Amino acid sequence: AKTLGTCLASDFMVCDDPNRDDAAEFLSDWRCSCHYPSKGPSGTAGAAGPCNLDECTSAQGMYCPTCGGDATCSAAGQSCDEGLYSPDATGDWVCRCVPPYAGAAEKGAVATCVLDECSSPRSTSCLSCAGSTCEDVGQACEDKHPATYNWRCLCVPPQAGLAGVAGTGACTLDECTTDGCATCANDTCASGTQTCDEPDESPTSLSDWTCTCPSPSVGTATGGAAECVLDECTAVCGTCAVTAPGLVAVCVFAGGQVCEDPDPAPESTLDWMCVCLPPSTGVPGVMAHAASCTLDECELVCDTCEEGVCERAGQDCVDADTDPSRRTDWQCRCIAPEEGAARIAAAECTLDECNADCPTCAGTTCMVAGQRCREDRDGAEDLRDWRCQCKPPSVGYSKVGAAADCELNECTLECDTCAEETCSALGQQCEDPDHDPLSLSDWMCQCAPPTVGADARAAPAACVMDECIEACPTCAGTSCSTVAQVCIEGDANASVTGDWMCTCVEPLVGAATAAPAACTLHECTAACDTCAGTNCSDAGQLCSDPDTRPTSVKDWECACVAPSTGQSVAAPAACVLDECAATCASCAGATCDAQLCEDTNTDPTSTDDWECVCAAPYTGRAQGTPAQCILDECTAACGTCVADTCKVAMQDCVDTDTGIQALSTWECRCVLPLTG
Repeated sequence: AKTLGTCLASDFMVCDDPNRDDAAEFLSDWRCSCHYPSKGPSGTAGAAGPCNLDECTSAQGMYCPTCGGDATCSAAGQSCDEGLYSPDATGDWVCRCVPPYAGAAEKGAVATCVLDECSSPRSTSCLSCAGSTCEDVGQACEDKHPATYNWRCLCVPPQAGLAGVAGTGACTLDECTTDGCATCANDTCASGTQTCDEPDESPTSLSDWTCTCPSPSVGTATGGAAECVLDECTAVCGTCAVTAPGLVAVCVFAGGQVCEDPDPAPESTLDWMCVCLPPSTGVPGVMAHAASCTLDECELVCDTCEEGVCERAGQDCVDADTDPSRRTDWQCRCIAPEEGAARIAAAECTLDECNADCPTCAGTTCMVAGQRCREDRDGAEDLRDWRCQCKPPSVGYSKVGAAADCELNECTLECDTCAEETCSALGQQCEDPDHDPLSLSDWMCQCAPPTVGADARAAPAACVMDECIEACPTCAGTSCSTVAQVCIEGDANASVTGDWMCTCVEPLVGAATAAPAACTLHECTAACDTCAGTNCSDAGQLCSDPDTRPTSVKDWECACVAPSTGQSVAAPAACVLDECAATCASCAGATCDAQLCEDTNTDPTSTDDWECVCAAPYTGRAQGTPAQCILDECTAACGTCVADTCKVAMQDCVDTDTGIQALSTWECRCVLPLTG
C-alpha cells in the first residue's frame, strides 16, 4: 500500500491491514479507511474507499480548520450549504440568505443579505415590505436602502411629485408643463406667446388650465388661447405711457393732460398721445412726448382766474408759470421803482430809497463812504427818510439823507484787519495813525521800554533787550560784576527773558544762567602762574588736579604712565619700571615661575634687563628667560651638603654631579702631593 500510495493520496484516508500473515492468500488484503472528520465505507482488496466531508455539519478543529459552517451561518441568521463533499475540496461551503432576504454568497464567509421591500410581499416574515401598496394607487415602488421601512412610492409619468417613504407619494399633474396627455395644454398657449397657468395640480382635476396674455397685454381664457389687448395708456411697457413700475405716466407727470390710445391691438404700438385738458390749450404730444399745454391765468377765463384785479390797482398781472398744473399762482406786482407783489390779490407797494433808483433815493452815497443805508419808513409816500450808518467795527453818528461821520481805530476795535492782541500779547504798544474806516491795516506795533526796535506795520515789532545792561525785573543788574564775573546775553529777542549768564574770567572756568557762576580752576588745563603748563606732558606723564577750587593752587600732580609708577606734586615724577612686578610687553610676567625675578635697573628706559634667579640652595641666573639651576653640595647649605667635612680634613671637596636631582654626589679629595 505504501508503494502504491493509494491511501496516502488523500489526507483524509489511513491504511489498515486486518491480517498480517505473510501467506500468499493474505496478500493485498489491506484497505483504505476514511480519516476523521470525513466519512464513508472502507475500501477492499487494496482499493480506496469513497470519503465525504460535510464542512457545514462538521465541527471546526485541528483535523478540519475550515469546518464549522453551520455555526458561522446560523450566527448571522443564514443557512449553510456545502458545495463539494470531497475531502479535498475544503473551504467551499457558503452561507445562504433566508427569504425574504437575498444576496450574494461567498465561500467560507457570511453572505451580504439585503431586503428588497418592494418585490417582497407583506407577510408575518416581512411586516415592513411594501406589498401592493404603491401599485394600488398607480405608483411605482423603489427600495434603495438596506434598512427596513425605507421603500418609497414614486409617481408615474406624466404625473410628478415627491416620493412617499414607506407610503404613497404626493403626486401632481401640471397640464401646462406636461406633454403627452389628452387634457394637457401642450403648445396651445406657447404658440401664441401666452403663458399657461395650472390652478389645481391634482391628477383628478383636468382641463382647468388657462392661457394668459403676456404683459403688458391683458386677456385670459380657460382651456384655450386668450384674446389679447394692449392699452398703452393704462399698461406698463417699453412703448407705453408708463415704461416701468413705479414711474409716473408722461401725461400725468406733465399735469393737466390725459392719455388716449386710439388702437388697443397689441401690434399697434406708440400710437398713444397726450391731450391737454381744458381750459389749458396746446398741441397733443405723440411718440411718447407730452403735449405742449399752457394756462395763463392772467389772460384766460377760468375758475382760478380773476380778471381786472391788478389793472384796477395800477399794477401788473404776472403768471410766471403757465404750466396747467400750477394753478392760482398769478400775482399783482408793483410798478418800479415801487416794490411789492401779492398772490391772487392786489399788492401793497413800498419804496426802499436805499436800493431803488429815484430822485429822492440814496443812490451810491452810503456805498462810496463804505457805509450802509437804512430806510426808516418804506411806505411809497415816505420820501427822503433814509440815512447812512457806519459799518462795524467802525463807529460814528448817522445822518438823515447824508453820509455819516465814521472812524475806525484798528488798535482798540475788533475786525479782520485790526491788531486786537497782536501787540499787547508781546508787551508792545499799538498805534493807528489814521482812523479813516477806508484806511485799513495801517496800525503799527511799537517796542515798549526797556526793549528797543523799529516800528512794524500790521505785524509785531522785532524788539530786542540786552538784560546785561538794561534795568528790568529779569535783568542781571550787578549780579555778575559784584563777583568779578562777566555777563553775557543769551537771546536778545525781547520775548525771551531770564536767559543772561554770569561767566568766570580766565583762567577760571564756569557759567550759570540768571545767577553767579560757581568758578573752578583746573591747573592742568588752565594758563596761570601756579598752573602745570607742559611740565607733566613734556615728561610724558599725566596731569591731575585733585582740588579745582580757585583758592587751592599748586596742588596739581604729575603721574607716571603705566606700566611705570610714581607721582609728584607740582613737579614731574621720578618714574620707575620694575619689569618683575609690572605688566608690559617687555615685563617678566610668569616667566620665572618658581624662580626669583630681579630687575636691577628700574629706569623706564631700561627694558628687557630683568633676570630669573635660582632660589637657595640652588644657584644660577639668566636674563629674560628661566635660569638653569645647579646644586653644588660642596659650597651650598643643604641637608645632603658637605658643610666643613672636607675643609676640616684639609682636603678639597668636589661635587661630581651638580644636577638638582643628583644628591650626595660630593667627595673629599687629598691635596697634592697626597692622594686619595
